[in-house]
Amino acid sequence: VISLGVAGDDGLAFARSSYRLDHIPSGNYVKIVTQVDNDPSLVLLEDDDGPGMYSLSLFAVGDWPSDSTEEVRTAPGLSVQYADTSGDGRYMIAVVDGNVHVVETKAEEIAKFFSDEKLEGNRADVGGLSMSVWPQLE
Repeated sequence: VISLGVAGDDGLAFARSSYRLDHIPSGNYVKIVTQVDNDPSLVLLEDDDGPGMYSLSLFAVGDWPSDSTEEVRTAPGLSVQYADTSGDGRYMIAVVDGNVHVVETKAEEIAKFFSDEKLEGNRADVGGLSMSVWPQLE
């Protein structure tokens, strides 16, 4: 018997959440985009049928002591061209059907992003965007 402690005791919070991640079904996943900052849920990039056809899948983990996961996918018919996290890990950046979406990696914000069927929220205005990258030696 594996004991994960008494309910309400936060001392074993990591153990309670990490053991549940093995319930993600097999699939053609390209990478882990992000783990939600305040939740054990994961966002994965999945290779759909066809070249360059990707979708995002959120695997929401049930509250302890449940070990269930629920898969939520981005809206059908929308194609993900890119997905990653910001350098500090606080934001997920996704390019979906040519639109750049910047989403804070908090459970509430990720849930809102995945529940938006037309993905009209969290769009970044990229008109006239320019970038400058300054490499830094470690």
